[in-house]
Amino acid sequence: MLSPHPGSPGPRRKRPSREKDWQRRSREERDESAATRAAPRGAKEEAIAPPDLSRLPRGTVLMLMKGVCQVRSDEGRTLRCVIRRTLLPPDPGTDPPAVVGDSVRFTEDAPGDGAIEGVEPRKSRLFRVHPQDEGKPLPRLQVLAANVDQVAIVASLREPDLRPGLVDRYLVGAAVSEIPSLLVLNKADLAPDPGPEEAAWRALGIPILRTSALEGTGIAELRAQLAGRRTVLGGHSGVGKSSLMAALDPDLEVIVSDVNPITGKGRHTTSSAHLLRLAGGMEVVDTPGIREFALAGLDADDVGLYFPDIAALAPGCHFTPCTHLHEPQCAVRGAVESGQVARFRFESYEKIRKSLE
Repeated sequence: MLSPHPGSPGPRRKRPSREKDWQRRSREERDESAATRAAPRGAKEEAIAPPDLSRLPRGTVLMLMKGVCQVRSDEGRTLRCVIRRTLLPPDPGTDPPAVVGDSVRFTEDAPGDGAIEGVEPRKSRLFRVHPQDEGKPLPRLQVLAANVDQVAIVASLREPDLRPGLVDRYLVGAAVSEIPSLLVLNKADLAPDPGPEEAAWRALGIPILRTSALEGTGIAELRAQLAGRRTVLGGHSGVGKSSLMAALDPDLEVIVSDVNPITGKGRHTTSSAHLLRLAGGMEVVDTPGIREFALAGLDADDVGLYFPDIAALAPGCHFTPCTHLHEPQCAVRGAVESGQVARFRFESYEKIRKSLE
């Protein structure tokens, strides 16, 4: 066999091909993905573990504005915070997880702007049926305020006229929420003499203050009742909640409106619940005027338990249980006819019970 000519080229060797950049990146991404799938579950969860909330600054929600919260930090700064998507409920119609009065943990992305990362457990909450779900078989709850110490139910004696049915609904709602209540009868200058409704509530031991923001009547007593507490001011439009706050703290900037002279109903001064800090250690949650308070958290058969004047007479009824609506020999209806139980109280009980059946 002849050997190749010394001057002729020998057999060519195949050079190793260079890996292009895009090929290398693709291979690395595949390797990383495979490693992630093969990694223990705990290792994967560590990569997306939420922040340690106990190390984050804490604040209080002052106001809600379409998914954005105004938060006051414990140091006294005010921030605009969004709610993290992970905290939002799957149903877009459900109330946000953070409400006025909530204690929250937040991160600050930029000076004055941040995000709520967590909500601390609530010690109390005032709630009702969501206005859009009234009459539905499975209504949602609307939390009006959280971590409150008491509910001050503000009602006007005149202009607009007293609505005892709404007051009774507030009293029941506060009791269901396990929050103490206080009744503030405002515009006492227009009705100096107590009416039968006031007498009936006083007989039940309900704390009552008669006030006049115009003349200053009862303002000192109201200030003493609110000092050192967080209080929800509830009531329908035009009863004078904003005027009372201005009287309690003259340096507070609030908007006051008059009653509509045509309808006799109040105009909305407050458009959304807002937690305000007043002088003298008072914290007040000013709520929008509520013309209806649909109760939640109780059954029709339990309504009588939240009317102490009716509950005290129920054992004397001939039938057990007794709805006090149609049964013969009913001790409650007999007491209404004799005047022992105020008729407006029985009418409030009847309306609430029927609304829950």
